[in-house]
Amino acid sequence: ISGISLGVPGIVKKGKITFMPNIKKLVGFNLKIILENKYKVMVAIENDAKCFVLGEFLQNKAKDYSNIAGIILADFSIGQCLRHW
Repeated sequence: ISGISLGVPGIVKKGKITFMPNIKKLVGFNLKIILENKYKVMVAIENDAKCFVLGEFLQNKAKDYSNIAGIILADFSIGQCLRHW
């Protein structure tokens, strides 16, 4: 394993889950540090909707657009926008 990336259905700040409505026991949990210590690799953890939009951007699926947006529909939905830079 050369790295781990994880998308979670909630709000993440610096690897720490600050809000997750469906798995409340993970709120306050710094999954990034735990996984880095266990596997000794770089870990990226982010909101799942943001990961989906970033993936579309990095795969050049929105190359003809200056702005893209993605919406995940679930019990709790989070929409993310990404501006091309």
